[in-house]
Amino acid sequence: AALESRIEDIRAQCTSPKRLPDATQVANITAQPSVSDQDFCQIVRDLKEFVVKGDIFHVLPSRRFTLPCPSPLAAYKELKQSNPSPYMFYMQDELFTLFGASPESALKYETDTNQIEIYPIAGTRRRGKRPNGEIDFDLDSRIELELRSDKKENAEHMMLVDLARNDVARISQAGTRHVADL
Repeated sequence: AALESRIEDIRAQCTSPKRLPDATQVANITAQPSVSDQDFCQIVRDLKEFVVKGDIFHVLPSRRFTLPCPSPLAAYKELKQSNPSPYMFYMQDELFTLFGASPESALKYETDTNQIEIYPIAGTRRRGKRPNGEIDFDLDSRIELELRSDKKENAEHMMLVDLARNDVARISQAGTRHVADL
């Protein structure tokens, strides 16, 4: 009975969603890093030494930034409207709210085929855009050609593909992995 009641509550929420509140403007807001700039720089220096020694060959140092957000769902709505990212998330429970956007799909799993797909992307090369922000397809194609012809860019991309293949290998049957498209 409790489960049926919960299902009915969810059904009602889905059929008549509430209007999202407008974002609350907050003045003088400052994000708090999980690690200070000084400590983070030391972490990067230490990691560089590990790379030079050959202990690691790829690392992505990161740190978390937090800030107060009086209306997270409204802020997520603003993010959706201002960011064209195809992959977005919103998670909320009693202790935290986490939301964001990414240009890439970290992992895709198809239940009917039992297939995993990973699309590793990296880099900071900008898309070919006009001053008004629209994609300039000619410029974008030239940038793509430069990237595809650059040995360093290709080596970095292949390293990411190999890392993804190794990750998938941990949960796959031998001989079932393949790269469909580079």
